[in-house]
Amino acid sequence: HGGKKVNYQSIPYSSITCFSVQTAGSVLDADSELTLMTEMFGLGSVTLNFLKGKADPYAIMKFFNNKVLCKGNVIFEQPPPPTAEQDSTMAGILSWLDDDEQQVDASEVERQLKTLTPVLEPDETVVLAFKVGRDSTLLTSKRMILIDVKGWSGKKVCYTSVLYKSVRAFSVQTAGAWLDRDAELTLWTNMPRMRRIEQDLRKGRADVGAIQRFLCEILLGVDTTPPSAEANGAAVGGSESSAMDAFAWVGDDARQLDAGPVDRQFHDMGLLQGDETVEMAFKGRRDMLLFTTKRLLSVDVKGFSGTKVQYLTVPYTSIQSFAVRSAGSMFDITSELMIWTGIMHDPPPDQDSPPEPGMSYLEQDFQKDKVDLMAVHRYISMRVLAAARNEVPGLTPVPPELLQAGPAGGVEQFLNWLGDDSHEISPAMVDQELHTTNPMLMPDEHVLLAVKCGRDTTILTTARVLIIDVQGLTGKKIQYTSVPYTDIRSFSVRSAGSFDRDAELSLNLRTPWKNEYNLDLRKGRADIIAIQRLLVACVMGDFDGSSMCPLANAVGAPPAPGAGEGLDDFLSWLGADAKEINAGEVNERLHMAPPVLQDDETVEMAFKSGRDMWVLTTKRVLLVDVQGITGKKVAYTSYPYKFCQAFFVESCGTFDRDAEAGVWTDVPGVPYVKHDLRKGKVDLWGVHNVLRSKVI
Repeated sequence: HGGKKVNYQSIPYSSITCFSVQTAGSVLDADSELTLMTEMFGLGSVTLNFLKGKADPYAIMKFFNNKVLCKGNVIFEQPPPPTAEQDSTMAGILSWLDDDEQQVDASEVERQLKTLTPVLEPDETVVLAFKVGRDSTLLTSKRMILIDVKGWSGKKVCYTSVLYKSVRAFSVQTAGAWLDRDAELTLWTNMPRMRRIEQDLRKGRADVGAIQRFLCEILLGVDTTPPSAEANGAAVGGSESSAMDAFAWVGDDARQLDAGPVDRQFHDMGLLQGDETVEMAFKGRRDMLLFTTKRLLSVDVKGFSGTKVQYLTVPYTSIQSFAVRSAGSMFDITSELMIWTGIMHDPPPDQDSPPEPGMSYLEQDFQKDKVDLMAVHRYISMRVLAAARNEVPGLTPVPPELLQAGPAGGVEQFLNWLGDDSHEISPAMVDQELHTTNPMLMPDEHVLLAVKCGRDTTILTTARVLIIDVQGLTGKKIQYTSVPYTDIRSFSVRSAGSFDRDAELSLNLRTPWKNEYNLDLRKGRADIIAIQRLLVACVMGDFDGSSMCPLANAVGAPPAPGAGEGLDDFLSWLGADAKEINAGEVNERLHMAPPVLQDDETVEMAFKSGRDMWVLTTKRVLLVDVQGITGKKVAYTSYPYKFCQAFFVESCGTFDRDAEAGVWTDVPGVPYVKHDLRKGKVDLWGVHNVLRSKVI
């Protein structure tokens, strides 16, 4: 009431992964519309309406083209649309009713969208174009454009631009036999509001091979060795007979295959890039799983005839975390590979059912004793960790020794060496064991810290958090979960309380299907502050820690030796009143007692509510949550700015004495982090300026 309470939301252009502009319709539909989509779970989309005649939708589109689209272009030669006999009238009607798209002349579409309607950028080219009825789908050198013509007059047109950076996986599915005449294209994204884009393609009227090759260029990188003329002209999977010959060639029993012949076969079928190589291959029944130098390629043969085949591509950059689990004893004959991606899981089929994993979680069973599980683990570790370091896919071949079998009984020897008691372990000794007795780490990867609690072990290396979970009565079933630091979006360490013997480490991940790990750390056996500082260094990396606030006049002299007995003294100092507190004093405390902050990290603003504290540093939002009656149980939760996608501040209202400020994240389990700010006690625009300097 009175309009005094105002919410200011700031979304950096870099956080926008899709935008759509919709023109006004006829007399009864006078508004045009702008929609912005992000990968944030708490702020998936924002829609703005504009009064007809008061805003130019094409000018708005041009503005966002300039701000959001990449400056470079994907270089890909426009393939001509396939030629085919003209459909009969009935076939054409059925195609239109089924939303089957036909490929059209991309150069003509480009001309129209640069002259008749100013949709494209001057340097943007249309590579592939498909049309059904009045609607079109375009793959350009900068984005995917969905053109949806609405209403009987056709004046209301929605242009949706999907940035390629949001695409996390894709599949092409060939047409089947008899009544199944459609091929299919599916794209999976990291956007909660548009997790999947599906399109049927008319058999013989769309070059599925060209689509597959173009999407590979987008997701896997430029093909430095173009495929042969035979492969380049082949349809995906080759002809029906050649595809069936390939699957007959690999046989029908479940086993690991020789990668060399599989590599040659799939190059001949036009499924691989010229500079791409199959390094590991597995087959179960009619389906196959390939690990290439650039991606995970799943081949799923469908239907009785086997002519309908889905080829699913998951780039290593889309794999957020992974695990392998060994087979148990006696009747357990399968080991498993588990992969978590950043793709949103499928919604529940009905309100009484749980959601389904979809492409958020992938699992592959291996026949026990037929696959070297540790070799699979080492291989995928190298590929996923290299992708996490932003290395160009496929440049570095996997060393042959990584694919060789490890020492016999290595796992058992390693677990026996660890023992059963809970304790912190020498990193140097664990490092040696995991490079020799049970080789799991990369040659250039080293152990920084290791903690054992019961039968389970948590290891922090230079590249990931490795969790070893011993399961079952016999302990023969063991799961090795790898969480690269790039998948960790926020983390928390919590000290043990008076009656709680376990401290706790919590990791919040970008993966929707498994977005949190809670690891117990036995009280007195692990230095949680050291773990917190190590995670800060590994997760935040070299994020800029420069300050925008003058703190020199606020930071006091270091405390005298022996002053402030660590955590107890820090909690006594916090007190219980709600207010903004001196940033310099908080900075001093959190550098020394307890030493939570990095050496080059500075507190810019700090706020206290009761016993808890909300701190804005030069690198993160830090929450200090004092729990329990005694207050000895304290959680330190960090949200690095590098993973904050947007922020907001909200002023006080007439009858609302609290302002608010917060950030939105791309973490499924923690979509946003906000804090109430006491009216008259906080510089709200100071908060806005700190967040603006770090998030935008």
